[in-house]
Amino acid sequence: MFIYHFHRIIRHRVVWGLFAIIVSLAFLSVDSCFRSSTNVSSVAQIAGKPVPDELLSRMEREIRGIGRNRKDSLTFPEVATQVWRQVAALQVAEELKLVASKDEIRSAVQESIGATEGYDSAVHASYLAELKRLGLRPSDYEQYLARMLTLRKVGSIVESADWITPVDINDELAGLTDEMTVRVLAVSNRFSAINASESQIRAFFDAHTNSFRLPKRVAVQYVALSVSNYLSSVTLTEDQIKDFYDDHGDKLTRSNATDTLTLADARPQIIPLLKMQSARQMAYTNLANSFLSIAAKGGNTGFSTAAAAFGLQIHQTPFFAVDEPLSGIDAGKEFRDAAFDLDPAQPEGRYNVVQGENFVYAIAPLPNSPSPAHMPALEEVIDRVRPFAVEKVRADAFHDYLESLHKDLVAGSQGKHNPLAVAHAKALNVSTSITFAVHTLYQSPFTNYMPVARAALHLQTGELSEAGMADDETSAIFVYMEARHPGDPLASEMLRSKARANIERARAMGLNASWLDWNLARKGLVVSPRILTRMTEQPGTAGAED
Repeated sequence: MFIYHFHRIIRHRVVWGLFAIIVSLAFLSVDSCFRSSTNVSSVAQIAGKPVPDELLSRMEREIRGIGRNRKDSLTFPEVATQVWRQVAALQVAEELKLVASKDEIRSAVQESIGATEGYDSAVHASYLAELKRLGLRPSDYEQYLARMLTLRKVGSIVESADWITPVDINDELAGLTDEMTVRVLAVSNRFSAINASESQIRAFFDAHTNSFRLPKRVAVQYVALSVSNYLSSVTLTEDQIKDFYDDHGDKLTRSNATDTLTLADARPQIIPLLKMQSARQMAYTNLANSFLSIAAKGGNTGFSTAAAAFGLQIHQTPFFAVDEPLSGIDAGKEFRDAAFDLDPAQPEGRYNVVQGENFVYAIAPLPNSPSPAHMPALEEVIDRVRPFAVEKVRADAFHDYLESLHKDLVAGSQGKHNPLAVAHAKALNVSTSITFAVHTLYQSPFTNYMPVARAALHLQTGELSEAGMADDETSAIFVYMEARHPGDPLASEMLRSKARANIERARAMGLNASWLDWNLARKGLVVSPRILTRMTEQPGTAGAED
């Protein structure tokens, strides 16, 4: 997730020199990738060693991600379980002296920022600015890389212990190369339009109450001052234009080309940008000084008084969480952060001003804000619950129907009729015979070829697959194997290495996950009572802060 952000801010290659020294010095402070002082508050003990509060918070943030990459669907128990498993694995790495070295971390940093041939002070400043925007320090990123590199080493050793037998490979090769002739039975979802009753909605909510736990939220009133109001007041000097060109000239290129524009050619691009920057700053200064001064003197009605003096309309936001997008606000995260920083109890903290792209905003809290984190009643979140309840009712009805249908089809094949006769009797859509081999499937694909291939892999002649979802995700299919014959021996030999790689890849995740669980159980986990309370959240609960 961090690497994604660095690749966005780094666009070119320059001299490594200065930053190599900076990074080298920075890494002198990097010790163990998970060791911390025993004199700090701990949230758990693994193998008798404390897991500090700070480490849990840092690793939780890494696992959840930041910004658009944030995984809000992860519950705290899911995140915490990953943390415990990783910390236990990192302990093993330290015992086996597998912890990532400073040279490995340095190389990873250089690679992650795209500085394969160099890095200069300007790019380093952008790098630090991006870290600051994300609320990270360079040491945070170094520790993150250290942990990831170390866990990768441990995972590679675990995966290397897997034993793949010739029988495993032959079974995989058969799935890839056998010539299969199948008939596909398509089943439309007759339940796609049914709705959930009030009792079904209530039952779903009662079973998943923690999934709808509301985090701390705020609601604010705000005015929006258009930046364009100040454009006509902006005057630029030649020095400002030249300074901007000197700082950003490498990004000013001709259309569909990499040639840098001359200062004269770049002026039409530079002037509008500088004017917007200056106008934005003028709007910000006007609100921060004049508007807030009037508001502060007006007491409880000060915000309305200031808005009237500026001829601005007051708007109100709905309640929102710190990571919840707001429509109609072009300041994004900065607006939300500023709203959560408001402190109605302090005169200097009652108001805030935020710069957006085209507007600058003055904000103030609403009387009933903030709303603390709490477990809501159904009536409070019914609009959120209803779509999930409806989806479950429809999915359950379709699933039950498919299970019943599969039993009828299998029962039919045990008499004198095969499943196809039963399918025709039930007016199912049955395809003509389709013959294919998985390894050549892409050369002549057919409708639902991937779901059909997955269902057919382990079927023998005369067998019927379980129901599987079709490509459109709204209907289902059964696959009946009419005939299956061994494939081309030469193709089998050519695909042997691929078959082995497929098995290794499929087993790697499961093997590593199993080892992580086993290792944590072996070392022993003791969780503090306050964390144990949060660990009882039900799956599906979005991480919420108290």
